[in-house]
Amino acid sequence: MRLSFILFLFSFFSACTPRGIDDMSLGGTFQIKAKILNPQDTLNLGDSLKVVFEIPDTIFLQGGIPYNVGDSSKSIILTDKISCAPQEKVEIADSTTSGGITLASINNSCVTYADPGYFINDGLNLVKSNNRLYAKYFLIPKKKGVFILSNWTATGGYFSGVSSLGKISCRIVFDFDVANKHHYLLQSAIGANNDISSMINDRASHGQGVYVFAVK
Repeated sequence: MRLSFILFLFSFFSACTPRGIDDMSLGGTFQIKAKILNPQDTLNLGDSLKVVFEIPDTIFLQGGIPYNVGDSSKSIILTDKISCAPQEKVEIADSTTSGGITLASINNSCVTYADPGYFINDGLNLVKSNNRLYAKYFLIPKKKGVFILSNWTATGGYFSGVSSLGKISCRIVFDFDVANKHHYLLQSAIGANNDISSMINDRASHGQGVYVFAVK
């Protein structure tokens, strides 16, 4: 009787003891800036757009999903960067379709590869090297036209890591480190009956960049 009572007390207090910080994960969303290495508005057919995706040592984590520009965020120092899939999307302007834009993969308009980096189900994954988590992404157009690189979903990609505050398992969105993203190329390419400005403004409000370039 006495032994069973002691075991009961032990299990009760174990169940009521708060989890340690190592057992908890921080959630939310943060934004990174993808670096365009050749930011001119026009590429020649056969050239590639080169983009570096990298997780910084310090991130600014918002508690909510999706990310909203202007919302408060907390500065967090990462002590380990485990994995990240930014979930990028490549589209091409097509005035013959509803909305004026179609996925580039549907008509094999381009190919992509990464070095370093790798793909799972056509989605980029960053790789870890020392204290870096990054990828160098190459987008190679296979036809002439106007191409769009952006975030795939409104809620962004995925990141996991460890910080001074504990583990992190959260969403990630990206913008680009250039002032001119060449949006002016889109309107004539998508056709007069389509309007892309509302999409660009909505993505911008959620910290998601839309980068445009032409291939001639």
